[in-house]
Amino acid sequence: MKIKISITIFVLNTFICLGQISLVDTSLVALFDSTNKFYLLRENTQVSQSDIVNIGNSNSLRINNSNSFSLQKSDTDEVGYIHYEYNQFFNGIQIIGASLKIHCNTNNIVKSINGDIADLITFNTIPSFSTSSAIDYAKAIFPTSTFAWEDEASEQTIKLENEDSTASNAPSPTLVIYNTGSEYKLAYKMNIALASPAGNWEVYINAQTGALLKKLDNIKSCFKTKNNITPNNQTYSANKVPSDVLSCDGYHTGTGSTLYYGSQYIITEKFKPNVFDCKFKLKDDYTGTSIYTRDYNIGNIQDITDQTNNWTYLVTQPGVTTHWCLEMTHDFYRYTYGRNSFNGSYSQMKIYTNGNQYGPDNAYWSSYNNSMYIGSGGGGSTYNDLATLDIIGHELTHGVNDFEANLTYESESGALDESFADIFGTMVEYYTKTNHSANGSGNYLCGDDMWMGGALRNLSNPNQFNQPDTYGGTFWANTNDLSTDYGGVHINSGIQNFWFYLLSEGGSGTNDNSNQYCVSGIGKDKAAQIAYRNLTTYLSANSNYSNARFYSIQSAIDLYGNGSNEVAQVASAWYAVGVGSQFNGQINIQNITVNSQGIIDKHQNAKINISNVVVNPASGATTTFYVSSNTEIEILPSVDFNQGIWVELYIAPACNGGARMANPNNDNSTSTNDVKLEVLHKNNSKIQVYDLNIFPNPNSGEFTILLDNQIELPKSIVIRDVMGKEIKTIINPTLYKQTFDMKYLNDGLYIINVFYSDKTISKRIVKN
Repeated sequence: MKIKISITIFVLNTFICLGQISLVDTSLVALFDSTNKFYLLRENTQVSQSDIVNIGNSNSLRINNSNSFSLQKSDTDEVGYIHYEYNQFFNGIQIIGASLKIHCNTNNIVKSINGDIADLITFNTIPSFSTSSAIDYAKAIFPTSTFAWEDEASEQTIKLENEDSTASNAPSPTLVIYNTGSEYKLAYKMNIALASPAGNWEVYINAQTGALLKKLDNIKSCFKTKNNITPNNQTYSANKVPSDVLSCDGYHTGTGSTLYYGSQYIITEKFKPNVFDCKFKLKDDYTGTSIYTRDYNIGNIQDITDQTNNWTYLVTQPGVTTHWCLEMTHDFYRYTYGRNSFNGSYSQMKIYTNGNQYGPDNAYWSSYNNSMYIGSGGGGSTYNDLATLDIIGHELTHGVNDFEANLTYESESGALDESFADIFGTMVEYYTKTNHSANGSGNYLCGDDMWMGGALRNLSNPNQFNQPDTYGGTFWANTNDLSTDYGGVHINSGIQNFWFYLLSEGGSGTNDNSNQYCVSGIGKDKAAQIAYRNLTTYLSANSNYSNARFYSIQSAIDLYGNGSNEVAQVASAWYAVGVGSQFNGQINIQNITVNSQGIIDKHQNAKINISNVVVNPASGATTTFYVSSNTEIEILPSVDFNQGIWVELYIAPACNGGARMANPNNDNSTSTNDVKLEVLHKNNSKIQVYDLNIFPNPNSGEFTILLDNQIELPKSIVIRDVMGKEIKTIINPTLYKQTFDMKYLNDGLYIINVFYSDKTISKRIVKN
């Protein structure tokens, strides 16, 4: 049974558009969504990603030959599907923000495409002035500033940061094509680093007139902008200590006293600071991704060292805490998503503690040099050093965004960037405190470990810290006022934050739009998987909340299948925060357990295909289960009631502690407090049992389908992969027992559809 998602399908006579681009062959396209620039190819289409991007091919994008695409990255996800991301160029000049994402199945055949593409036919790519003049125009934007490349101390700092005596802050303008929103302009793009007042900006200068087109802040801070240790408590042990422990080199296991998390194991490097000495410094290269923690010390970059590798001094606690938190953040991303470093390609992760050029009371990620800076805190009765798990997880996630969706740091896209940082900072804290001996437990507060009796933000209640929990509702910031927090990036992030909390834990209530909502939590691990796939697979620079909703639903479909509870809850959580309509699709649930209080899965106004209901009332009690408006069947304790009919379930909106059935009129009245569940059939026909058993599940390549021998044989049995491709089909089977060999298939999730004359049963099976 297929889920119905609120999207519009456009049937065009000549071509299907992706932004302004089109496919030549309309027979390729099964579904198109113009708002989200997404299209799904037909089931039996045999098109590769190179067919799409090689201009002039019969299946390529209908685009002027002056345009081209350059592959930026490709990766294979957890279900074996392959994703390609391309940047677009016109006459060899990159078009900023123009990207194409192509998603292929395990056979490398294109299944879907999305992105922002420009269809430039003619465009003047000759600038009116040189790069040196472009720098002069950029400097004029900051008339009272001291520029970092003209400041001796700043130049020395960048050499220390990069461990490169030739490094400089001097800008290097490059020609690009920039979309102003209404037209494309030839521009010089460059970074402008400021020594005073401290700052770093990505600047776009009109290459014809010298006018400023755009400036974007490269500093993504934890606060609102102002005017590798294995899981399960296994530690780095002897196998990670060099055999010659007396030598003054190599990576070693140390123990360190942290600010907030007790004593922890860390990896350090043994080195010789001079010919007479031997020390340990906070550098971990063990996993192949270097983690290097140093003291910023007002620009005088210094190693943080210890003589014994038993780090107990108070002065080294901020550094040890920062180092360990970044090791844990890397650990989380590596073990959960197979991601190595912020860019996924083992780049060194540099982090600086003990204050920074923007003052001690903040933490930030620099998109300019891919580094993190952790302030020493305001002290006193407010907050301490910002070296916490969720803050460092937050900052590194900004780096992940830079190399994935690259969400523009302003308005709604910037709010999404901040929200993803909060979400995965929260997940880092939960992961670490669950799998390692760290003080306390995870929660949905940001920065509470360092804050005296408070926090920065609360994902479970954004209003607590003046963030909105409803799109456009109370505390919503004006996204057009870029002078205030770049359009509210640290404020409006509360929308997706609350979506994530509801999707994880569930909840019900009435939002600022006076809409009642009811969300059944799917757990934070699944919610984070969906969010991570959304960020790394589908979203792009200019994505907004509407796009985030659409592609998080698509991410849930990818991971858990059409008709899954996860898809329903993703949509329901977005409705709860005021983004999109209420979920009204169909949910295919194969097993529902009803307890003695009549609690059932928490869906509002959804249709659920119940194939197996297990009623488990309290010991010695009975439960009444209504199967039609006037007929009741008494189910005794621990008796299985098998049912294979489509029923409409009307769920009361108040679902804290488990939703009960409301009355069949669906008028939102309060459900009764007894143990009755009211189920309204689509018709009052006699119930006929349709069921099948699949075993073993999961399996390593062989499994058996056992059909119900009390009813007719099905018309066909079809096995598909998660993208819908047919793997095997049996027409008019003659046996109730069917055995299949899947050893030749890739590991992953497969869907089994059994088609009867008036009924379809779908079940999932996992090969591993």
